[in-house]
Amino acid sequence: MPLHDYTYPTTYRTKLWASKIHTRVLEMCDMPWTMYLQNIPSVLKSLANCERELCELKTFMLLLIEAAHQHKLAQDINESREAVNGVALAFIVVLQCLNVKFKLD
Repeated sequence: MPLHDYTYPTTYRTKLWASKIHTRVLEMCDMPWTMYLQNIPSVLKSLANCERELCELKTFMLLLIEAAHQHKLAQDINESREAVNGVALAFIVVLQCLNVKFKLD
């Protein structure tokens, strides 16, 4: 499943997988040994599916966190540029008040 398809239902789907596994484990507690052996493949398949979905969810969450970090860094850069521009403008105003001429070559 592509990462961009994640929404709240994915979280619920992961919880559903975990609940199904828990149900199977509880059912196996009262199961005869022969039936237990027959159900092992389906339990292992459920565990593998749950693990895959949890890994995808983890990757998606890490991507969201990284996007938030990048957004914050971009904001900080813009604020720094604004501060530098403000200081430069203030410096020019002060120099103009002191009647200093600029020569650009």
